[in-house]
Amino acid sequence: MFSKKKTECRVCGYRFTPERENIYTAEEPRSMADMLTKAPTRFSAVDCPICGCQIALAIRVPRVDISDNAERHDADALNIPASPYPDGDKGVLACPNCGSGEYLHNADENENAFCGQCGQAIKWGCEAESLLTIFDVPEKDRDNYFVKTLGIPAGISFEDTDATERQVEREGISIIYSGRTLKPIHTTRGLVFIESRYLAPVADVLDVLELYERRTTDGAPYIVAKAGFLLQAVIMPYDVINQQFVESLQALTRECEFALSEKERREREARDHFTATEPEQFALNVDPNTGEIVEGSEVADNA
Repeated sequence: MFSKKKTECRVCGYRFTPERENIYTAEEPRSMADMLTKAPTRFSAVDCPICGCQIALAIRVPRVDISDNAERHDADALNIPASPYPDGDKGVLACPNCGSGEYLHNADENENAFCGQCGQAIKWGCEAESLLTIFDVPEKDRDNYFVKTLGIPAGISFEDTDATERQVEREGISIIYSGRTLKPIHTTRGLVFIESRYLAPVADVLDVLELYERRTTDGAPYIVAKAGFLLQAVIMPYDVINQQFVESLQALTRECEFALSEKERREREARDHFTATEPEQFALNVDPNTGEIVEGSEVADNA
């Protein structure tokens, strides 16, 4: 006799039997670095019919079709990255091993580092189109972008955690200087500025985004953005602090101090004018037993 196993929601405690039509495939979120280096982790899931919370049922691994073509490739060969464009034709997208183009992107249409069908490592390269796809730049806007690929500075960590990291607070102000919107960040090495536009690619998780200071091997600070425990962006400080920049801020501070002084002066004058024109008030003596006003009432002191 076959009996269906019940699943219990860990949030509300409701026990139910998942129906086949309600089971779907979910994928764990990945950091930017993991998108380029690791295969996605997918699992079967169902939502609790009472509270709606997601319940993970089982890890899903790619189904492998052991065909003649697959038998000619051993496990070591699958780990060698290969181009997904047969004969260099970028109009045709297919896994170089199994020939499928369906499993080369994840649910968010980001490029997978491995084919989801057979596990073949995919060599996308760092071409401009690939980078714009990773950063979710709409196709209609891509002509407005110039992509320049540089080497990674020494000592930069792209891991989700780092021994040198320390959470930093975001200031409530930003400064527009020379056409750039700069956000000040306090680090253990002093004040640094980052460009706000580098947070645009992670705008969808901005409400849970936290900034952290990390150190290179020579001790220089840089900033990383994380959503929970996952790395979302690595941002190098913008080198803007020089004599002209400091003098501009000092001049702005003086103007702000003068404006504040004038504002306080006007508020004092308004209060003094209100006090001088406030009508006289009378203090009434009331009999506590009868409630009647008795003699001896006098003008109250406005001061």
